[in-house]
Amino acid sequence: MNLIQQFYRQAERDPDKVALLFGARRLRYREVVSEVARLAALLEAMGVRRGARVALLLENSIEFTLMLLAGAELGALLVPLNTGAPPAQTHRLLTSSRAAFLVAGHAVLGQLLEAVADLSVARGQILSVGAGRVGGCRHYPGPDEKPGIVPAALGARPVDVDSDYLVTMTSGSTGEPKSIVFSQRIKLARVSLPRERFWDIPVPKIDSPTRQPLLPRPSCAHHDSVPHIAAKLLVRNSVMMTTMTLRRVGCAICMPYVTPYRS
Repeated sequence: MNLIQQFYRQAERDPDKVALLFGARRLRYREVVSEVARLAALLEAMGVRRGARVALLLENSIEFTLMLLAGAELGALLVPLNTGAPPAQTHRLLTSSRAAFLVAGHAVLGQLLEAVADLSVARGQILSVGAGRVGGCRHYPGPDEKPGIVPAALGARPVDVDSDYLVTMTSGSTGEPKSIVFSQRIKLARVSLPRERFWDIPVPKIDSPTRQPLLPRPSCAHHDSVPHIAAKLLVRNSVMMTTMTLRRVGCAICMPYVTPYRS
């Protein structure tokens, strides 16, 4: 089974369990399934197909996780970028990644479009996420808005588990930035690593007994966020996300920053 099929199987077993938390927001597994289906349908309507490169310029948020799942559903190749990088560096990495689509928070997207006149991705292939709209770009609908398309059931699209899934871009400090490509199978194989790397400390109940990590900002360690998210969602745990400064565990470059949740 591919990543989205494994997630959907868990969601069917306990649809009312809280899956994602960010501040006051909570999404249950059934709500995550619904939102991922809507987002995947919107991206598909924009032209995203299997193998299409989709750059992500998103802060740590529920939408970041929804995009990871929607990308897996479509068989897209996701390219997370550093939201804290200067616009010129972001433009350079975006161009080097050969991404045809961009999904970005509206604030950082506005800054990027204001600073870069000749962005390599056309505005019609940019999806703005969050409150507010950016001229010429598509917008990810909020819960009270309708995208005007009918979402397909998750797992219905035939995506091979060996298909390319995630691209990490090198900094380009010694030349042009280079792509490092990971398949869904590789990311699924790494799901067990967070349990070996990080503390797993009991935390207060949220609907049912669970353990919750605070995930790193994707701008710091986006490619390692994926197995850490999957390690929790694929066993029906709750994932709490944060933008706070977290304590570092270990010393490897790009290792996630994680701290136990405490009430």
